[in-house]
Amino acid sequence: MEYKNPVLKKGKHKVTSPFGMRTIWGQKKMHYGIDLVGEGSTLDYIIAFDDGIVVASTSSVSMGQYVRIDHGNGNYTRYLHLKKGSRTVKVGDKVFKGQVLGYMGATGNVTGAHLHFDISVNGAYVDPAPYLEGTKSFEEVNAVKEWQLAAIA
Repeated sequence: MEYKNPVLKKGKHKVTSPFGMRTIWGQKKMHYGIDLVGEGSTLDYIIAFDDGIVVASTSSVSMGQYVRIDHGNGNYTRYLHLKKGSRTVKVGDKVFKGQVLGYMGATGNVTGAHLHFDISVNGAYVDPAPYLEGTKSFEEVNAVKEWQLAAIA
C-alpha cells in the first residue's frame, strides 16, 4: 500500500500487524501501533511522519533501538526496532517530515525485522492507519481540541 504520509522512504508499506488486540507468544495483548515492512517484505529507511523535536533516541529491552518525536500540542510518534547503530537523530534535534531517522531492524522483542510505528494524542495511543492514509491529521485533532476548550470557557 502506498500511503499519503509515509514513514518508509520508498513510500510503499505492507502492514504485518495492525493496531488493536492480537495474540503474540500465546498471549492476547493490545497492540498500540502498526507494524510495517516495505512492500514485498523488504527493509527500508525510516522517515519522520511530520515535523517535530526528538525527545528520545535510545534503546530498551522491549522496544529495541527507537526514536520518539514531539509534534506539539500533545501529539507524539514513535519508531521502534530500528537497526542497531542506524539512528541518525539525537534528543533535541529538530526533524522535518520525510527526514531519515534510521533503518528498519529487529532490535528488542520482535519476531523479525520491521518498523513498529505508533501515534499518541494527549497520552492515548490512536490507530495510526488513518494518519498514514491522510484521512486524519494532527491539525484536525488540534482544531477539535481548540473547539472543546472554547466550548468549556
